[in-house]
Amino acid sequence: MTDNATSTLNRGERGLAQTQGHLGNGPQARTGSARKRLILIEGVIFGLMLSAGIARGDTYQVLHHFTGNDGHGFNGDTDGANPYAPLVQGPDGNFYGTTANGSASNTGPVGTVFKMDASGNITILHHFLLTGGDGNHPYGALIRATDGNYYGTTYQGGLHALGIIYKISADGTLTKLHDFNYSEGDYPLAGLIQATDGNFYGTASGGGTYNRGTVFKMTPGGVTTALYSFAGGSASGSTPVASLIQATDGNLYGTTKGGGTSGFGTVFKVTLAGVFTLLHSFTGT
Repeated sequence: MTDNATSTLNRGERGLAQTQGHLGNGPQARTGSARKRLILIEGVIFGLMLSAGIARGDTYQVLHHFTGNDGHGFNGDTDGANPYAPLVQGPDGNFYGTTANGSASNTGPVGTVFKMDASGNITILHHFLLTGGDGNHPYGALIRATDGNYYGTTYQGGLHALGIIYKISADGTLTKLHDFNYSEGDYPLAGLIQATDGNFYGTASGGGTYNRGTVFKMTPGGVTTALYSFAGGSASGSTPVASLIQATDGNLYGTTKGGGTSGFGTVFKVTLAGVFTLLHSFTGT
């Protein structure tokens, strides 16, 4: 459903908003509002809201209301619910994204991949299912790779129920590339990046040698290995939940939720060969 008038997204609704004017304290200022990055196109900011309303004083237009009634995959959750990740715009001008919940049938609240035009019309490219080794709950963002396909992860599902890596074409053809199996990581919350070497890199919140999470590498063919296993403690981090970036020096940079000298998380660097450097430990002060 689209709404072409500037309107209010009430607390508890799920929507995709086009924001114009100012953000005030902003949709990112409260839990459950717009999350992750926004996209600026010709003076209009596009972003996703998980559920709650916008702070008073913002001017925005709702482009699409996700119809998930309660996020539990029943009674017509045909376009998904609870979008956590940011959108990516393709060369066709459409936006591509994921919802963490929602389903086409009574198979559980396991998520979707969708395409949306600039007017808010959504097409579901894939409904994740609880059967057939499909992935469940895509929390991370999609990326568009050099081959023109979109790549992403799911937090659960797959052959081992530990998450998957998949690619999906703009017309909705989905290919599962990898089933996480503990040694290279499990339960990935973040999306992937494609580095200058053509390989894909990401983080898994658990698994690895010490079950504290990993930085992993995947070839375009789907061969996935742990590049670094977090060990917790003062010399490492634990539980990486955010995406990596590749900096101008060619190295990968990221953060962990826990670990470090005070247990409040870290900032780290890792080379494409897997050489790890702890850069900062957060102290909580």
